[in-house]
Amino acid sequence: MRTSPSPDPAGGTNVKDAALVEERRGRIERAAIEVFLRKGYAATTTREVGLKAGLTQGTLYNYIRTKDDILFLVCDRAIARYHEAVATAMAGSDVPRDRLVRAVRAVVRAQYEHRDSIALVLREAHLLDSRSRTALRRRVDTFLEEIVGIVAAGLPPQQRRASVRMLAETITYLPTLFAMRRWRLRGEGPPEDLIDAVVDIVLAALKIEQ
Repeated sequence: MRTSPSPDPAGGTNVKDAALVEERRGRIERAAIEVFLRKGYAATTTREVGLKAGLTQGTLYNYIRTKDDILFLVCDRAIARYHEAVATAMAGSDVPRDRLVRAVRAVVRAQYEHRDSIALVLREAHLLDSRSRTALRRRVDTFLEEIVGIVAAGLPPQQRRASVRMLAETITYLPTLFAMRRWRLRGEGPPEDLIDAVVDIVLAALKIEQ
């Protein structure tokens, strides 16, 4: 019988050492991204993920219960990195327009730096059960509402060429090309140039000059 994964991958373990839990789940996440992208989620076993992570099967099950838990962990952490990147970037300013520019750059950079996990989320997240998909969708929606608020505060109404929500969708969706078109971008330039190019495109949509 299939066990539904926990909607909170940070819970559900008897290990009391928080630092150890974080380190082990980080290893599981990195191993899962590599193996799932290479073989596909459906064709991969938890044992293969554990071997890649350098963990025995028994140790692995101290931190996850099922293969679905591993995929949920990858997806959940990918979303969390958006929140963290934007919060960190905006902490350096209290000027709404500047905070918007910082948020745009943070989202683009996060999607570039974590393009492998983003690719996995976009390709495999639909295979999670409905409970897990709902939990992830709520977290995505929460993040999108943050971006909507940042856009609304950073742009005067007369400057908006599209709805605030559509602009927020542009900010969060356009950088997924780093994950979805990785093979097309090889050799196109150094990472900073690619990040700058996408930031410029997004800011042009917002009618903001750097």
